[in-house]
Amino acid sequence: MLSGLQFPKSETVGLFKEIVRIKESTTYQYIIEQGMEEGKKKGIEEGQRQEARKMLLLTGEGRLGKPGASVATALDKIDDLDRLHRMSRRLWDVESWKELLKTQ
Repeated sequence: MLSGLQFPKSETVGLFKEIVRIKESTTYQYIIEQGMEEGKKKGIEEGQRQEARKMLLLTGEGRLGKPGASVATALDKIDDLDRLHRMSRRLWDVESWKELLKTQ
């Protein structure tokens, strides 16, 4: 495991192929578990952001009219879930998509 701190991936990958029992290592298993948990968390968070963006577009269309492509692009760039929620709450207080996108 520590070889990865000293050598490039191209050199260490070959070592792991030779060490067949590495998967039995509790350290290896722990690292894999941590990576899976982190990946799952990121996947859930991204799903929540996507759902918030989708709801903003659907609800906003009824209130502010059909959003242009630039609005969808701008929403896709927003990774802050709390900001997306603040935008949802402001939806009824703004007069345009442009004004809504200014929400911080």
